[in-house]
Amino acid sequence: LQGAAAGAGLTVQTGASGGMLGMAIRDRPVRNFADARACDHALFARFFWAMLDRGVWLPPSSYEAMFVSAAHDDAAIGHVLDAARESFRLAMA
Repeated sequence: LQGAAAGAGLTVQTGASGGMLGMAIRDRPVRNFADARACDHALFARFFWAMLDRGVWLPPSSYEAMFVSAAHDDAAIGHVLDAARESFRLAMA
């Protein structure tokens, strides 16, 4: 996701633990609730809707986590990343 965002000229923060991951649209690490509140939630909303239009169901709030499991094969991951590249570009427009 960081690479897809960078392709659109955007910096995002990501973190993961096991199959749980998060993404914050912010140019600095998110270390506390004040940092989380300072993220670009409006841009995340545009990204969310663009991803949904491409068949990728993300959590609707940037405060929520995403999950990856064994059900997500290489083709599914590739689809998500392709959709993210396009969706970041659209969200930035």
